[in-house]
Amino acid sequence: MGQIVLQLFQSLGQTFKVFVLTLVFSLPLGFVVAAGRMSRHKLISVPVNLFIMIMRGTPLILQLLFVYFAPFYLFGVSFPRFTACIVAFVLNYSSYFAEIYRGGLQSIDRGQHEACRQSETKSSPWSRTPHLPRPSVWRSCSEPHRTPVQGCSRSRPFS
Repeated sequence: MGQIVLQLFQSLGQTFKVFVLTLVFSLPLGFVVAAGRMSRHKLISVPVNLFIMIMRGTPLILQLLFVYFAPFYLFGVSFPRFTACIVAFVLNYSSYFAEIYRGGLQSIDRGQHEACRQSETKSSPWSRTPHLPRPSVWRSCSEPHRTPVQGCSRSRPFS
């Protein structure tokens, strides 16, 4: 009985580690992917859209298997199980977070963008993005974040 409880606590520690690392790496990567998806350059936006479509359209277990086995069969290199797990989860959840960020940024009223344009001399939309009213961006992105984070905590049995 004591051995089982010890294994459960060790597994809980591993689960927590995977959960935290997934969020730490996928949240910033999701913002980069969202920027790529919103890009006006087709050389950037088309591959990013394809990445998002593949990652959101395939099951996570298939992505885990691909990240773990594909490098060995394609390049003769293998990753440790934990590393492959983190990479698969980060890529998967960054695509979901990218869509949340994109939706949140595009839901901001045009008047707020125009106000930023009038107050700033920089012409790039990405240079104006940090100056958007943070409550507006936070409000439009915080509620949808809850679902992937809850899903991330529930999908640990795959690893």
